[in-house]
Amino acid sequence: MKNFLNKKKYLLGTIAAFFVVVVSFQNCGKLDIQNLDNVQRTAAGVPVDVPSGVPVNTSLSIEDSAGYVCSAFGTTTVPSDKSGLKAELRFLDQGSTLSSGQKNAFLSTEYFNDKNTNFIKKEEAVFLNDVNVPTRIFNQGFQGSDGNVLEDNQGHALIEYFALRMESVLKLGPKDAPGYYELASIADDGSVVQIKENGQWVDLIKNDGAHSTQMGCTERSLKFDANTRLPIRIYYNQGPREHIANVLVWNYRGPATAVVSAATVQPDIHGYCGKASTDMFWIPASSKPNTWINDIYSKGWKVVGTENFLLPDNEVNPCAYSSYDVAPTVSYESITDLNKSITIVSSDSTILTGSLYLIHSDGSKELVKAVNLPEDIKHTFQTGNIILDQKYQLDVVLEVPAKKIKVLKSYKLKVSSTTAVTQ
Repeated sequence: MKNFLNKKKYLLGTIAAFFVVVVSFQNCGKLDIQNLDNVQRTAAGVPVDVPSGVPVNTSLSIEDSAGYVCSAFGTTTVPSDKSGLKAELRFLDQGSTLSSGQKNAFLSTEYFNDKNTNFIKKEEAVFLNDVNVPTRIFNQGFQGSDGNVLEDNQGHALIEYFALRMESVLKLGPKDAPGYYELASIADDGSVVQIKENGQWVDLIKNDGAHSTQMGCTERSLKFDANTRLPIRIYYNQGPREHIANVLVWNYRGPATAVVSAATVQPDIHGYCGKASTDMFWIPASSKPNTWINDIYSKGWKVVGTENFLLPDNEVNPCAYSSYDVAPTVSYESITDLNKSITIVSSDSTILTGSLYLIHSDGSKELVKAVNLPEDIKHTFQTGNIILDQKYQLDVVLEVPAKKIKVLKSYKLKVSSTTAVTQ
């Protein structure tokens, strides 16, 4: 939307208060803002301008501000604000009457078929630091950044029949030699690894289906140098409880000047490809390495590290110092009858950007207003138009100089009219 401050002059007071409350009171469930004058509302779907001076009661609902999951499987600290993988989480409708056999037959990619109504999308995004989950017992579920465990549509902890679609950009780390690399996925249950070539996602590893921990390989080598940035997508699904595993490994095959093909690969490097076992890779009760994975590592395979993943589209990882306080002081003021503004003050951080998105019914986001803020702890900016009874998301990105890192904070919002307007 590009029409800011040009038609709906009475709306701006609402969006201003909207911004103020969301950043100041991120843990509130609902806040009533009484007697706002000059408010636009909708009657029978038709926009109506409210005459000046007519009081209108509206309410601003603030949903859980923790719209993400950090370190979903208890992995290491986020190395930087740009690193990691971003994942979408979907699960099987727990009210489904499908048999166990039908449930187990679903592939990881099928969870993301929007035409299949058996699957439900979680609103929370999942951020992972790497793909390094050795075989283990998974019964604790995913903990959101608000401290609550994610639930399925029956109110139970989500521990089975779910899938993740992870996206990232693969690169060499500071200690990785340039040259050819071969990837493999070790997973329980299914996994699929894709890379983007010529604008299209293509399968690199197909290790899908319901099975115990299994190694899926590709005989295709990928060429990397210090400047290579390879978009990568990894599907993973967990079938029936309660073992899980998902580890991405790679093997250095030779320098960039060499010609590496399937014919020149040493036979024993693929010795475990296609093999499956509940406990021969790792011991589930402890996740300690067992005979097979030790032999695999001895042949030069190693886990793709946290330093090898960059978030796509230059995103900021909200799990980097996710508990940091964004804005201790927020206020709004009317500059003129046609102009409302937000003032954000943060005592020890720099607010960089603010973005307001309209959330559509399918979960997609549409940018309504974006501002680049000067490098200051205090800034005032004008707001844009919003629509009553629609869901919005406010993203605020700030920089913490002492930690040399950027932090993303997200807030979910909705402004509703609660009283009919009469003239």
